[in-house]
Amino acid sequence: MKTMIMLCAAGIFCLGTAFAPAGKAPLFDRTSVNISESATEYALIAEYPEKKFANVRECLSEYLKQNKAAMFNPAEIDATITFDDRTTFYARSFPGELELKFDKRKNSREALTRFKKLCDRMKDVIGGK
Repeated sequence: MKTMIMLCAAGIFCLGTAFAPAGKAPLFDRTSVNISESATEYALIAEYPEKKFANVRECLSEYLKQNKAAMFNPAEIDATITFDDRTTFYARSFPGELELKFDKRKNSREALTRFKKLCDRMKDVIGGK
């Protein structure tokens, strides 16, 4: 029975590697930055190599400092952040992953302009095209 399970597992592994897309970067090396905008939301969703996490964290930290947020070193974050001027946005940041969402209905145009600059800066830091 053990032999049968081992053979099945080996077969599944071989099939998985045989049909993997040729020329694709390994999952941990992929870089993807998507910025989307609708009538109610502006968002950035990114995947990037974990080795860039320190740069992403530094960029987000600078944005928080500029806007006088209480949290200056966002190592890993999954929270809604609100500034003194009542600007609010959602941030989820873990090594290799970043998600930023800005609700236009709850924020000013000036805040949206600052948020768009943050997203553009993040795109540069991550290296998205």
